[in-house]
Amino acid sequence: MIATQLRSYLQPLAILVSIPLGVAGAILGHLVLGFPLSFISIFGIVALAGVAVNASVVLVDLYNRRRREGLDPIEAAASAAARRFRPIVLTTLTTAMGLTPLLFEKSPQAQFLIPMGVSLGFGIVISGFMVLFVTPAVAVIIEDLRGTRPAEELAADSVSG
Repeated sequence: MIATQLRSYLQPLAILVSIPLGVAGAILGHLVLGFPLSFISIFGIVALAGVAVNASVVLVDLYNRRRREGLDPIEAAASAAARRFRPIVLTTLTTAMGLTPLLFEKSPQAQFLIPMGVSLGFGIVISGFMVLFVTPAVAVIIEDLRGTRPAEELAADSVSG
């Protein structure tokens, strides 16, 4: 589905790289707080993957628009990351802060949800910041590997169809 949206088979790799980064953040969170990974943790990781992919899709889409406007790959990546910085950081921090009370809850009913909160909270912080730096870099690397087309050709393609 991502490949059809981006009209590329390689660019989804720039988006999907955010998932393992988020999983690493979730595992790190479990290690730091001393919670074992559990089945409920997986639900937090699945939710985390959705948030990370969404942020990456929007960033790569903006990168592609900047390329069609005539910017070279590095300028387009820097512009897309700068433009999406505030929304990604705000989403990341508000979600993490919203989950913080759950992490400190002592009631028996909440104990079963805490591993999900750890996965989502820590994973989204790591993933959110990595999306801003790693995703644009991977997009530029992919474009370099497939051979960069001049910006004028990209602009002509967007006008003709």
